[in-house]
Amino acid sequence: MRAMLEARGLRVSYGKIVALRGVDVSVAKGESVSVVGRNGAGKTTLLKTIIGLVKPLEGSVVFEGRDITGLPPWDRARMGIGYVPEGRRVFPYLTVEENLVVAGYSLDPQVLKERIEYVYSLFPRLRERRSQLAFTLSGGEAQMLSIARGLIMRPKLLLMDEPSQGLAPIIVEEVFKTIARLVEEGYSLLLVEQNVAKALEVSQRVYVLDQGRVVYQASSQEALGDPVFKDAYLGG
Repeated sequence: MRAMLEARGLRVSYGKIVALRGVDVSVAKGESVSVVGRNGAGKTTLLKTIIGLVKPLEGSVVFEGRDITGLPPWDRARMGIGYVPEGRRVFPYLTVEENLVVAGYSLDPQVLKERIEYVYSLFPRLRERRSQLAFTLSGGEAQMLSIARGLIMRPKLLLMDEPSQGLAPIIVEEVFKTIARLVEEGYSLLLVEQNVAKALEVSQRVYVLDQGRVVYQASSQEALGDPVFKDAYLGG
């Protein structure tokens, strides 16, 4: 299966702190891939390097056969890479619908209207809150809005950073049902997630990062049957 995304030999430092040490990851078209590991392993840095927010000291990012290592984030977004950042970043003093309109500002108005209806079908609660200012949303609703913003441009590849972070268990279930639906619809996903069990439910493959290195990779099924992996990341 040809890779849609290939990150090759990525090395990233913040001053004297080395965050990535020669990391290779790939995502095929229509594939969902998870990246797991403990805090500080380099997971968020990996996504930021792929989207162009962090520049690697070494290595390359190749998307659909094109080396995009030197491109700014907005050009990568135009090529079809979407990004849902950690921490539910939305415009707090815009309404839910205004947040979605801003995310799709470059679209034809009719197409934008259809895209907004699509994300409302994924998140009916956002339709109910469409006129509400974003800062008044609950944590779960804000996360739904963050994901919806990432989907407005219908990206070819969606990067998601810790979508379940800080959410109540019932909301985590709701968010992951939506991610599962995206996988069923054929989206290509690269998911960074602390909830390893949930991540494996919605991904075909998994990478484990530790101290900036890929120390393990397998299919999700293989990982679930690996006693060493289960003991380290699923509590046995």
